Amino acid sequence: APGLSTTRSTLVWVDRNGRESPLNLEPAFYQSPKLAPDSRHLVVTKLESTNFDIWKLELARMSFTRLTSAPSEESYSILTPDGATVTYSSNRAGPQNLFSIATDGSGVEQRLTTAAYSQQPSSWSPDGTRLAFTQWEPKTGSDIWLYSKQGGSATPFLRSPFDEARAHFSPDGDWIAYSSDES
Repeated sequence: APGLSTTRSTLVWVDRNGRESPLNLEPAFYQSPKLAPDSRHLVVTKLESTNFDIWKLELARMSFTRLTSAPSEESYSILTPDGATVTYSSNRAGPQNLFSIATDGSGVEQRLTTAAYSQQPSSWSPDGTRLAFTQWEPKTGSDIWLYSKQGGSATPFLRSPFDEARAHFSPDGDWIAYSSDES
């Protein structure tokens, strides 16, 4: 029957040789864990009951803090380069648009984009001023857009008849790598 998969998983550390070491946590439905730059915490999408939310895991104490709690779906989280803010998609006002909140839980959630199409964050530039994200549109499919933190606006970076996604800034911020089905 169609429906939500509730397969439980565990979070693990993987070393450079591919050996896994499970974290001492109860199995749950986890998606997209992202380790903070200081390696002190990670953010992860976690299913509770029938709702996806963004959670922060303090690694020293192995304790979770819920960062989002709307009755909508929050997922696809990424961290800013300093690890102070988590950016994610939420469908609370229609299609999945981009939001952010401080990883320490302080302050208020900020809506970054308002669009008629679904969006998924991919990568912040190393200086934290630009966000690369994927936006799906009926005519062009998946395209890469850039959000400017300074101007608070989003503009297309690569919009074509092909699907482009998973854009990531280079360490110097001068280049963007992405996947495409053009070939």
